[in-house]
Amino acid sequence: MKKIISAILACIMLAGFCSCSKGGSKAGSGSGSGGGAKVDTGKSKECFEIEDNVICGLTDYGKTADELVIPENCEGFVSTAFDDAVCTKVSFESDRDIDIKLVFTGIETLKSIELPANISSLDPMAFQNCSALESITLPAGITKLPIGCFNGCGSLESVTFEGDVTSIAQSCFRDCTSLKSITLPASVEEIGFEAFYNCTSLESIELPESLKTLDGSAFIYCSSLSSVTLSSSLKEVGMDCIRGTSVTDIYVPSDLEFTKWDNISFFNMDYPDPITVHVAEGSWADANFEEVFGDSVKTYN
Repeated sequence: MKKIISAILACIMLAGFCSCSKGGSKAGSGSGSGGGAKVDTGKSKECFEIEDNVICGLTDYGKTADELVIPENCEGFVSTAFDDAVCTKVSFESDRDIDIKLVFTGIETLKSIELPANISSLDPMAFQNCSALESITLPAGITKLPIGCFNGCGSLESVTFEGDVTSIAQSCFRDCTSLKSITLPASVEEIGFEAFYNCTSLESIELPESLKTLDGSAFIYCSSLSSVTLSSSLKEVGMDCIRGTSVTDIYVPSDLEFTKWDNISFFNMDYPDPITVHVAEGSWADANFEEVFGDSVKTYN
């Protein structure tokens, strides 16, 4: 009789649909609703509150876990599910596409996250105010970075693009004050309004040849940025793109020709010395220099 009872209890303990770890060891997975999974070399703890394979919240133990491992049969999240989390690392057992909604928004302790390989999109403000996040790899399926995606990620130093991202939306990297450099994919066509607002450590950025639109204030208050090389495909430029930067030189391709711009697109009222703009003699930029670049100093390439 005791053996039968022990067997039943063992089955109950293994039936959980959750996983997490304390101290960084990866947990297993199970099925069911609201159960626990083995973690930390066999210790069974409940991490997630689950209904119909949707994570709705964290248990008391889950709220203290250093690492959360999202089980493979998780089908989604309630956006407020991790509001009380203090985890430093998140990973997924499954590589399939999943909508993470705003579940990670504002987790100030989160340092790293391994997104599923087949995730196809991120919601606006997906990682907003994850102030401890240090690096992230964006899987190939993500083709657009939405509004405020990494806004307030003050510890973010590295962003790796695995796919063909075409647009970086408004305030996407706003206040990412630890970001020193970023290499954008050759597929990027649009950088949105205030996309890199106040990225005070940003020293260099490569604008891809595919870039067509650079919206207003794109690099405003990037105080460490010292030079900008424009792309030949760039057509539309907003106002105050480099205000509050340390840009001393702008390099203009010989075949660049704007269709829309503002007379203060490249004016920096916060920088005391005139900017030197390098253009090709006889180019469109040369012929329209004063209208586009104002009181900047012209020099020929």
